[in-house]
Amino acid sequence: MLASIFQRMKTLEFPENNYRLAFLVILLGVVIRLFACEYTYIINSDGVLYVHQARALYYNNIDSLYNCGVSYLSIYPQLIAFLYPLTGDFLTAAITVSCFFGCLTLLPIYFLTRRFFSVQTSTLVTLIYALLPVFVARSADVLRGPVCWFFLAMGILTFIQYIDHRKWGFLLLSFVCFFCSTWARIEAIVSFPSMFLYLFIVANNKKSVFIKCCGIAAVIIVISIFLELVWGISVHHFYRIDEIGTKFSEPLNRYEYLRSLLKEISHKNRFGFLDNFIINARHQIHFVALGALINNACEAFFYPFIIFFIAGLFHIRKKVKEDPRLWFFLIMSVSSFCIVFVHIIHSWMIEYRYFALAIVSTSVFAAFGIESGKKFLSNYFKMKPGSAVVCICLFILVFGLGKNLKSREEDKYIYRLMGETIEKIEQSNQPVFVATLLVSSVSEKVHFYANRSYQGAICSRQRIDFQTLAGNSYTNLVDQLKRHNVHYFLWEKRWWPEEWFDFRTSYHKKDFIQMMRFQESGDDRIILYKLINTHG
Repeated sequence: MLASIFQRMKTLEFPENNYRLAFLVILLGVVIRLFACEYTYIINSDGVLYVHQARALYYNNIDSLYNCGVSYLSIYPQLIAFLYPLTGDFLTAAITVSCFFGCLTLLPIYFLTRRFFSVQTSTLVTLIYALLPVFVARSADVLRGPVCWFFLAMGILTFIQYIDHRKWGFLLLSFVCFFCSTWARIEAIVSFPSMFLYLFIVANNKKSVFIKCCGIAAVIIVISIFLELVWGISVHHFYRIDEIGTKFSEPLNRYEYLRSLLKEISHKNRFGFLDNFIINARHQIHFVALGALINNACEAFFYPFIIFFIAGLFHIRKKVKEDPRLWFFLIMSVSSFCIVFVHIIHSWMIEYRYFALAIVSTSVFAAFGIESGKKFLSNYFKMKPGSAVVCICLFILVFGLGKNLKSREEDKYIYRLMGETIEKIEQSNQPVFVATLLVSSVSEKVHFYANRSYQGAICSRQRIDFQTLAGNSYTNLVDQLKRHNVHYFLWEKRWWPEEWFDFRTSYHKKDFIQMMRFQESGDDRIILYKLINTHG
């Protein structure tokens, strides 16, 4: 049976210029992202902060823009505030912005690859990006990424248009797109030096290119100053100019600090197994960071799909002499990976979404990989080109749909339920303070949903250290909670000191009412309490 199916697939045809299939692929990408939005059960931690900024903008509470965990203002909260009147809910507006730009990114990806490849290949590359798990998942989160991806892809597309047609309007539009992508995520600033470097490598009249690029950069600066004068918001607050220098200087300081720390640890474990390991690790930190980069890159690109990018990378070396435009993609991708490497050295914290710049920049690599895959199937399995396309399409669909058609954060839905329960109980347009012993992402989310309908800007990130104030005393804890006008207290086993009193058995019913509890394997993890007689 399998042999007969394989035999039939070998004779399948795939129309060379079937644009309807490209439309269906983009439509599939939209549907998958809508599915991810519907089955993402709770807001992500960073999203709480961006929604707060959108609230502050909408209600003109400028003083609270930078006092809730984010010291800059990107374009993303402004888009949320802009869309809020249409949705009537800030969270819905935030998810809509992310999903909209996540879907919209597929268009420049398709037209970008179409500048180099056939409709067949461009459609398959778009299918990869439509089902790439990191792009699907992040399009359902409240994050700046999707906005950045769209403008970055548009910037690359318009820059290639400039290279092809030599019309400076395309270059200006490319500058504007890169400006907006950097406004969304500062890492996208690598697009500017990449563009300049490419122009100076291939340009015949370098002086003319330099003058015109400086002129366009001056226009962008004037626009920035104009926005500052109109909005009254400092440029470095929304464009993070002060961070650009520290992004490169601070990692060097962190690198030296880590080396000194490892040296100190090795001296405490002299002549032991751990000592030998640490001595070697201290001199190989950059290789550890490189290993983390490669491992996380493979997962971000998604293991089944990365074979196309790797195959394309080997193939692009032969084509770059024939098509100098490919140098720009090489420069952009290398710069993007360098930014991630520097970030690892700086913080040793890495998420798959950090590779989004590299993923967008390597779309042409994926296309070359698709071409290699078609050639491999045609040569080794004697398939017609159309049959090879169908096989590759099925491969992408099987792995992509299998990975994406799943619910996300379902186990954390209890946090949302707690917040929504509080909102139903209070039923007033007054802010509700949900506190925990220490700063906690759980309490932030419960606090967020408890105040979701509040018409104003209220920070969900707790800034009061109740652990220090309470000092292992139930009486002090109750007194401090009431003094700070806390309405609900969230007990979390994870953050409760083991040497402290057991709050679950020590609390008095005259002080607290137990509202909800979350258990795992019969063990209490989180318990929500309502305070009685809080100060007004």
